[in-house]
Order: sequence, then C-alpha cells, then structure tokens
Amino acid sequence: MKLEPGEAGARVAELFARSAPRLFHDLAEAGVVPNDVAARTLAFHEFEYFALFGCVRGLVAAKGFARNTVAAIDTLHARVFTRWDAATPASGAGESRRAVLAQRYSEYETISQTGGASGAATASTRLGEAAAGHLGAPGAPGDLPELLGSMHESLAEAVVAVLSGEGELPVAADDTVPNGITTPPLDGAWRIVARLERAGIEVVRISGSELGSGRGGPRCMSCPVDRLPLTSAPDSSTAARAAR
Repeated sequence: MKLEPGEAGARVAELFARSAPRLFHDLAEAGVVPNDVAARTLAFHEFEYFALFGCVRGLVAAKGFARNTVAAIDTLHARVFTRWDAATPASGAGESRRAVLAQRYSEYETISQTGGASGAATASTRLGEAAAGHLGAPGAPGDLPELLGSMHESLAEAVVAVLSGEGELPVAADDTVPNGITTPPLDGAWRIVARLERAGIEVVRISGSELGSGRGGPRCMSCPVDRLPLTSAPDSSTAARAAR
C-alpha cells in the first residue's frame, strides 16, 4: 500500500494516540509505574517519548532513509505536538515536552547505534533499561527492561504493518481488530507468577529475546511433540496426526 508522506505520518500518529495510553495503562495495572499522581503523569510523558521513538524507528524501517520519510515523521510530530499543546493550553508545557523529547531521542538513538550490527541483538533491552530508569518506578521487576524493549519493538513493527496494509489501526474501545497490534496481559502474567511463588512454587524466568530473533512464538519455538500413549493402539486419526 503506497501512502503519501502526510497520510503515512497521520496514520502513525493515530496508531500512537490509540496505542500508547493503553500500553501505559497495562504497565500501571502491573504496578511498575509510580502511584503518586504527579509522578505517574511524568512517567506517562516518559513512556510517550519512548513510544514515539519506536514509531519513528518503524517509519524508517517501512520507508527507508528518504525525503518522504522525513516528511512523514514531521507530520507525525506535528499531530502529536498539537495534542500536547491542546492538553495544556497557554502553560508552555508543550514546548518543555518537546525539549525533553529531543533529549530522549538523542539518548535512545545513541543506545540503538552502540555496538553496530553486533549490538543489534541487545538494543531493544538496552533501550528498555534506559526507559525503565526514566519511568522512575521504585522496586520494579528485574525483567522490566526486556518487557519495555519488547513493547518498543512491537510498536515499531505495528507501524510497518499499518503502513504496508498488513495491519489495521487498533480501535479505541475494542483492541480485538484483525491483524491489529496487541499487548500481552502484563498484569495477569505477573500476578500469576506472584501467586505461584507465594504458594512455594519455584518459577523459572527465562529471557524471551530469542523468540523474537527466531520470529516465532513460545509454542512453535519449543517444538511440541504429540506422543502416542504406550498402553493403547492408536486410531487412524491419531496415527495420521503423529505421522505429520
């Protein structure tokens, strides 16, 4: 799907506007952002900077380093800045946020470029680590940087999908759209782990970064095997399934 730069930037701005608040809400529900209202507002701003950087990376991945890409990124920023200014009219907060955004872009770009090709495998986690520090949540889980890095990569991939026509914008009230961007149930996963550990069950946490490298999910990457029971003869359907 070929989009003009302005239309591409506008679609990414809409993806950002619909996705970033929902992703931050998931983090808040999981208890990894401050509870204080003022601190949580600053944390949300920091998450928006991080998410915007992911959207920009997605735009570059989708359209390459070209003049049209710059025009699309300009449109994305113009739409976002208009919303920021409308949220805090006459306060000057929008200009202040733009200055902080420029600082974060510089920081995140330096991190993403460090190590060149050999550092690409750990770039998302290192970006997540930097973002976790800016969120300012005391006592956050040790795997938060990897989680934030995964969310960052998901946003970039969602931008590519939306611009190519392979994905659709998530709707505001119901995120179950075909080929849309989805978020893992962060709160549910961490609460389940906590309950298991309180019950005395050891939970072994493993890095999920290799799943992304292999472009697979936990099930297909673990290569499940359908074993036949030893005590009974297989029927024709079971035998056929095992033969596959």
